[in-house]
Amino acid sequence: MRELKIFVILVLVLAAVWLLTQNSAAVDIKLFSLSYTGIPLYLVILLAFAVGALVGFGYGASQTLKLKSDIRALNRERLKLQSEVDQRRVAMLDREDDTETTDGDVNWDA
Repeated sequence: MRELKIFVILVLVLAAVWLLTQNSAAVDIKLFSLSYTGIPLYLVILLAFAVGALVGFGYGASQTLKLKSDIRALNRERLKLQSEVDQRRVAMLDREDDTETTDGDVNWDA
């Protein structure tokens, strides 16, 4: 399994190197009011990939934090409801015990 991971990583690195060497032409970039000339295309590709990865990571992290917050809130509500159910269960058992003791009395005087 380890060898397969190393092989896949090596193939990806070689593919990236091949992609970068094939795209070394200089390009001009206009970004808002800024203008850049003579930037290698592979640098533009790498920067676009890095920015996309960061945006995706940020979105995923924010979703994870939101879901964890929701889980904490649901757990608090579950504990509150569980304690209420336990209290009602104890009250019902106490009520059943009271009815058993009063129903079980035998009147010997009659």
